[in-house]
Amino acid sequence: MSEQSIIKYNWIPEVETLSSYRPGGYHPVMIGDILHDRYVIADKLGFGGYSTVWLARDTHQNQYVALKINMSSTHTREAQILRAVAAPTKVPLATTSGVSWIPQFLDEFFVEGPNGKHSCYAVNPARSDLRETSFSRLFSLEVSHAIAYELVLAVAYLHSRGVVHGDIHLGNVLVRPPSDFDNLSIDELHAEYGEPETVPITRCDGEPLPPNCPAEAVVPLYLGKHAADFDLNDAKITLSDFGEAFSPDTEERLGKDCHTPLPFRAPEARFEPDKPLAASSDIWSLATALWEIIGMKAVFSTDFVSPDEIIAQHNDVLGPMPKEWLEKWQARPEFFDDSGAPTEGYRRKQWSTLDESLETSIQQYRREDGNEMGPGEARAFIELMRWMLSYRPSDRPTAEQVLGSEWLSKWARPDLMKPGKKLGGIARSSTNKMEFDDPDEYDITFPRRQIAWQLGSEVIQVQPTLILKKGAKVRPSEMAAMNLIHKHAPSIPVPSIEGYDFRYRDGDAYYGELLMDYIPGETLMTAWAKLDDQGKGRICQNIWDIVATMRSSVPRPEDLAPGLYRTVDGHPSYDPLLGDNNDVAPREMDDETLRTRIWRRYVATNGLSYKDGASVKDELPHSDKSVFTHGDLAPRNIMVDDAGRITAVLDWEYAGWYPDYWEYMQMMKFCDPLEYEWQRWMTQTKPEPWDISAFRKAWRVLF
Repeated sequence: MSEQSIIKYNWIPEVETLSSYRPGGYHPVMIGDILHDRYVIADKLGFGGYSTVWLARDTHQNQYVALKINMSSTHTREAQILRAVAAPTKVPLATTSGVSWIPQFLDEFFVEGPNGKHSCYAVNPARSDLRETSFSRLFSLEVSHAIAYELVLAVAYLHSRGVVHGDIHLGNVLVRPPSDFDNLSIDELHAEYGEPETVPITRCDGEPLPPNCPAEAVVPLYLGKHAADFDLNDAKITLSDFGEAFSPDTEERLGKDCHTPLPFRAPEARFEPDKPLAASSDIWSLATALWEIIGMKAVFSTDFVSPDEIIAQHNDVLGPMPKEWLEKWQARPEFFDDSGAPTEGYRRKQWSTLDESLETSIQQYRREDGNEMGPGEARAFIELMRWMLSYRPSDRPTAEQVLGSEWLSKWARPDLMKPGKKLGGIARSSTNKMEFDDPDEYDITFPRRQIAWQLGSEVIQVQPTLILKKGAKVRPSEMAAMNLIHKHAPSIPVPSIEGYDFRYRDGDAYYGELLMDYIPGETLMTAWAKLDDQGKGRICQNIWDIVATMRSSVPRPEDLAPGLYRTVDGHPSYDPLLGDNNDVAPREMDDETLRTRIWRRYVATNGLSYKDGASVKDELPHSDKSVFTHGDLAPRNIMVDDAGRITAVLDWEYAGWYPDYWEYMQMMKFCDPLEYEWQRWMTQTKPEPWDISAFRKAWRVLF
């Protein structure tokens, strides 16, 4: 279409360019339209130069989605990138948790219309972006910490997948809607947030509208709230807009082709225009975003300034850039003389140094609210910023190094894990410090699936990298045992605990939830039949090696004398062999007490109907050794990969310090018939000749 034939429309503020409703341009959408036989348009979320974004109700999944509808002439790689980064992969767990903070790719389809064929895709919706939310306002320090850590996790995950985002700034960091958002019907949505704001579209020449233009323009819906009103439950973000993303391993993005806005653009894009950009360019942009999340003002000007003014600010804030870059900077004499001093014309516009900016852009505003960083945190933060804003790309940290930095690990991550914080829609809480949320109302778009169930507990995969174990059998002792292993025996593969919540009655937990890393693979129970004899022998020996590592690495509590037994946290054992805790609670038992306890269960269950009842106690094995014990090592609780290697040991609720024979005895208890062969192999490879025949007699009576 020629420029002369483009129809001109009367201007409407806050909507897309209306003249782009033409062949090859936007697809006309109206409130109430149904796309792909499932998505009902409820309102508009936004628009860009090449697409419009709509809030739609997915009638198949009963949830809201953000539908991005591209111009028919636009061939975006964004959907391809999102599909790729969401696909399963084997990467370090330190980065896989970041998948929770990138858009969840839900659907992709095409729609035909009067302006052509348009590619569309659905992702999880957002309420606003951080730039809009934080404009002239401060997040509380703990909310800033949580958001910062989530953003770094997202970038670290992308980089681990070989993807550079290429456009990191607060306008591309979205805030997720509240956890109950999907529960609203479209009518309830409009009652809560207002009816869609529509404005009739008219032509400048007064002629009727063509069929490829909608009758009304829709002003984007505002779902946001101000930064000052955020609490930790609101601090859930999504790193969005992958239109500039690329993979350095498969394509080259030169500095001269960088489209990151000037205030956030790494300087090598300017001074090394013919060299490929790398993940380090994201690190520079990430630093500018973290500064804005924490502070009131950006580290470099976000006003309309020239490229040369931004370069001058780099020198003001960070000190002189590399000599070879300064020599390439033709406009340098306008800002600095040969000695590096600012010119008379620039002196009044000069920016503060990084250390000075910490005070003028962050601390003085936070001090007014009594919410400033302490000296230790301020030092760690400025050190991280100086590292990330290194001029030379090779001097900057990787995203994983940023994650491990003092500021992120000592200040930001702890606030992400505070009581009441929700990660990916899953409640994070310490004990008795949060009103418990209904677990069926978690804010998730990932289709949950049940992985395991047994009386008293259930395991559900709630996100690609997270599982939730919940139920009456989920207790603090299990978390305490896993934390001990992580601390003292890190070579033993145990899922990391990402969050927890427990309900208490009279001081005892009666219901719990543990949010843990999802470990891909299968249980040894399902994999056993696929192993040859060599593989079976090897994996059984590996299990005994794990037992030996636990015993040698996990220290006995200082208050636990030799020969005494107890659970990890000192609470009564929930092992069914030891009874229902109505007699002496096994907080600290010796050999005599433990054997008496089992004998009492035997007699209480069967009275004197068994003539040999009195002899069971004497036949039970003796031990004066107290060693750290898993207490339920079985094929169902061991995860393996395709090569038959152990990837995780699960279910630590029975763990504690018990007699040295206890681990083997528990392996040999009655089990699924599929585990009998495994028991024979474990017996053949056991390191000591433990005699548990008396336990077998007790089990036959008790169970």
